[in-house]
Amino acid sequence: MNPCDYERIIQASRDFITLIGPDYRYEFVNDAYARALGVKPADLLGKTIAEVWGAAKFNSHIKSLVDGCFQGREAHEMDQFKFGRTTRHVHVSYYPYRDAGTVSHVMVFSHDVSLVKKLESKLLDFEFKDPTTGLFNRRSFDIVLDMEIEKAKRSSS
Repeated sequence: MNPCDYERIIQASRDFITLIGPDYRYEFVNDAYARALGVKPADLLGKTIAEVWGAAKFNSHIKSLVDGCFQGREAHEMDQFKFGRTTRHVHVSYYPYRDAGTVSHVMVFSHDVSLVKKLESKLLDFEFKDPTTGLFNRRSFDIVLDMEIEKAKRSSS
């Protein structure tokens, strides 16, 4: 397979694929990632993660995952990210990229799971709410009743 074929495959992916350098700057972003952010790939290249997602999110959460990758550990998480006006649930995987045995970059693969989260929420609604009225059903009542009985037992002891 020609190396250009690999890039076409990466660019055709609906998943978000990026390559982060040791200075936390984007060195590669695929079209899906840039499109989701509403910019061109060239507009992201050279920017830091903090410039794209904000210093607070970067410092409180993302930095430790990226730093772990530079130490050779991969990481996986579910998180919410704001893409324009839309907040999406995203499964993010961070992988160390080794060049001659040394971790030189971090590859980040992200998959939008917002639809799955929405379906999950609907399934929970079906399990605990009456589909006609939207009110909590007998199963919900039984769970709350059991919890209250346990709480009463603990407080009377």
